[in-house]
Amino acid sequence: KPSSTSARAELATVQARRQGDLLRRQMTPQDSYDQALALRREAAAELASAEARVALLEDELARHTLKAPFDGVIDRKLTELGAWVRPGDAVLRLVELAALRVEFALPQAHYPLVEPGTPVQLRFDAIPGDPLQATVARLIAVGQPAARTFRVQVELPNPRYRYAPGMSVDATLMPAAGATVTTVPRDALVRRPDGSALLWLAREQDGGVSAGAP
Repeated sequence: KPSSTSARAELATVQARRQGDLLRRQMTPQDSYDQALALRREAAAELASAEARVALLEDELARHTLKAPFDGVIDRKLTELGAWVRPGDAVLRLVELAALRVEFALPQAHYPLVEPGTPVQLRFDAIPGDPLQATVARLIAVGQPAARTFRVQVELPNPRYRYAPGMSVDATLMPAAGATVTTVPRDALVRRPDGSALLWLAREQDGGVSAGAP
């Protein structure tokens, strides 16, 4: 161990110094002093060798250490302990939680009303209470022809990890024109043969529940 080797080197140095003092006062033979010097040189060589081994191990450890570019949580391991990997191989999937992104579909009829900076209210099913006030970060200008929708993205700061990836969220857009655009779950839409969509709503009526198109 480097620590014990260092201790032996220090002890050998102290003993050699002590033998040198005794030799100058003619209280010890020359052989004892020479032996102490030899032990000190031997201990110094062992210490240098141990330090070289430590430096080699530290370099090897550094070359086998993965450093993430951001703080996050390991979502999935893509390799096993002891497996060989090549430069560029993926070994794990890291999810950043401090900054999330909410993405939802916007019907093409409302596309002209929305732009980056448009206010939006986010309501999370798992977190009851007042809606979270946010703004549209970007509107993907490439639409989905079959669904006739465009993707809207909202950046969601999450320093306390209150929100988690995969949470369901309802988004209500507040365009500057005054109209309110509400997004709905995709499963609530019924696709027509011509590509348009029909939305079914459930309402309380006469003590029961009725469903129909709005």
